[in-house]
Amino acid sequence: MMLKPEKVQQFDIIPAQPWWWRVALWVPLVYLILTVALTWPLILNFGSGVVRGTPDHYFDIWNMWWTRSALLEQQRNPYYTDLLFYPYRTGSNSLALYYHALFPPISLPGGVLAYAIGFAASFNLLAILSFVLSGWATYALAKYFMKNTPAAVVVGAFYTFSTYHFHNLSQGQLDILWLVYIPLYILFLHLSLDLVIKNQLDGQKTFSRGFWQNWRDPLLAALWLWLAALSNWYVLLYLLFYTAGVGLYLLIKHYRLAFELSARLAVIGVLALGGLAPLLIATLRLPKDSTVQLTEGPEIEILQSNTLPSLFDPGRSGQWGASFLGFVTLGLAALGLWWGWRKGAIGWAILAILATVMTLGPYWRLEQGEAAARQAVQNGIRLPYWLISQLPVVNIGRSPVRFHMIGRLGLAMLAGWATLSLINFAIARLKLAPNRAAILVPALLIGLLVLEVQTLPLPIETLPYPAFFQQVAAEPGDFALFELPMTNHYVEDNRRNFFQTQHHRPIAGGYTSRKTIDYFRKNGSLFGTYFDLRPSTDNGLIAAQSPRDLLASYNFRYVVNYKDEYPAADPDGFERAENFLEKLFGVKARIYEDKWLTAWRIPDGSLPPTTLTATPGFYPPERRPDGQFFRWATDQAAFTLLTASPTTARKVELGFTSWSFGPENKLEVSQEGRVLATFQLYPGPQQFSLMLDLPAGTSRLNFRTLAPAQSPTQLDPASPDQRPLAFALAELTIK
Repeated sequence: MMLKPEKVQQFDIIPAQPWWWRVALWVPLVYLILTVALTWPLILNFGSGVVRGTPDHYFDIWNMWWTRSALLEQQRNPYYTDLLFYPYRTGSNSLALYYHALFPPISLPGGVLAYAIGFAASFNLLAILSFVLSGWATYALAKYFMKNTPAAVVVGAFYTFSTYHFHNLSQGQLDILWLVYIPLYILFLHLSLDLVIKNQLDGQKTFSRGFWQNWRDPLLAALWLWLAALSNWYVLLYLLFYTAGVGLYLLIKHYRLAFELSARLAVIGVLALGGLAPLLIATLRLPKDSTVQLTEGPEIEILQSNTLPSLFDPGRSGQWGASFLGFVTLGLAALGLWWGWRKGAIGWAILAILATVMTLGPYWRLEQGEAAARQAVQNGIRLPYWLISQLPVVNIGRSPVRFHMIGRLGLAMLAGWATLSLINFAIARLKLAPNRAAILVPALLIGLLVLEVQTLPLPIETLPYPAFFQQVAAEPGDFALFELPMTNHYVEDNRRNFFQTQHHRPIAGGYTSRKTIDYFRKNGSLFGTYFDLRPSTDNGLIAAQSPRDLLASYNFRYVVNYKDEYPAADPDGFERAENFLEKLFGVKARIYEDKWLTAWRIPDGSLPPTTLTATPGFYPPERRPDGQFFRWATDQAAFTLLTASPTTARKVELGFTSWSFGPENKLEVSQEGRVLATFQLYPGPQQFSLMLDLPAGTSRLNFRTLAPAQSPTQLDPASPDQRPLAFALAELTIK
């Protein structure tokens, strides 16, 4: 028969108690040794490489650099940047980063450390500290609940060395690695509320103590909640759910203390959310930006969630996925629940079960993959996470699997109760000395955990540092880099963000945690026309318009062509782009080459007096039977006109050829909201012209048909073309 937990508490600490033992400094040392061992050989590449996997480490290093640069070097708001998606997101249209995982409490210290030790070492130091500090904070939480050091050490180890934590190490996601705020907040939340209950039991008034004694724990709870929210919105959501559950339970159980308990919860909430108020208000007041995709639909949520079988399937191939709970962990959790359910284990079991159910996502399914996700949306059984996905604001979350961040804490706490049970068993049945049992049992359990989770040696990626970017950083003047191949500018641009930390120049692409539309391919962009996977000087719209002129118009100084970024389905893509650039700039323009890239200097030259650049609203080029290039448009389209002189206005003549789709239509041309002319369009091509007074710099020219667009399918049901079309445009000229 198992002994009760209090029987083992007398064997909590080994008799020898030097000061470093009493303050538990040996605990993080244990976790540090285990971290170095389980991440081997990362320590040997501390200043040059990172754990290889999904390359979000590039993204995290960019966060460090940008947060440091914005706050310390430029004294500007880090939640806006004009260095990505140039030239579309510049000036007053800078890209907002409020929905981006910037995590300044982590990235700012990382950026400052990088001044002294470099970004690779700074990233690795933060990654290692995330294991050590998360384990240490969890140890403190378990020590508070279990009053037992050996069990608390096991709890910290099982939480910080879970398969999910190692999965996020391979993902390179520092904000998910830093679990430390979760146990710290929960610890000080319970300290805050338990003091009220303890005072009642002791016959003391809640507010009879001094200010610091009375409010220290709520203040620290608010601090940890605030830091958690700044680091990761998901963690804020999980901790708010936890607070609501615990608060409701205690208010019901201790209803006579409802005022005192509510006061403490209110203080924590007001301080934490009050500290977040500027960020929350700025986020909510953001103008609606249709080019930033906040939600990606239920299929993405399903793909980023678990299936029930995946929770019990190791399925590792060198690195851990996000699903497997661990057989050792599950076994100990079951034992801990059976043995300790009357001592508080039941609450942690409820937390573990609820959070794990949430990781299953909005719909029940047994198989992974896109086909299973589509089928689940159509025919699947709704799960509890579906309710969350319907809540305003909260529904922008897209990764149900991240509920593991708090669910694994529940499992680790149950493992602690199991440790108490096994220590008791070793003392009572195996007749081990208490001090020996208090060492051997935790060591055995942590050893089993290490054997299960280790995937040694971890693959290491050496970070790339092309010498060309150091040269670019040292050059005087303001200019931008145009990078090839043209991607969809999402995760594919991860490494380009990292390169920007070396050259510090605006780039045409970029990666943020919320997907933006492909500015360079959508809406008839000339950049896409000229520089997509099959570059061409034919734009199908603007007569005698050169891609060289386009780049010069926007102050691009170099084109960077990456050798290893062309799709496998296009093995000749890099050489084709090289030939195109040589034809465009001349062979001498290629000024640099290494194993990663080639760099081309855009030759100096005078800009054309007026340049037509952006063309939103148009479809890709097509060719008429007579060989003429043209582009169809919807019922609205626009150009940006750029004059070479930033101070001198110009008067020009705009010529163009146009015709309507279907029946006749009328085309209204306006400049900066002022209607200039209205032209009658017919199905056949006609030539038109009008005079324009162009201010210095840029101005916007809008084309709008008075009749709405129609699709070819509407006119001919047999046609597969469902594009809304209103008019065509060709042969634009400026004189």
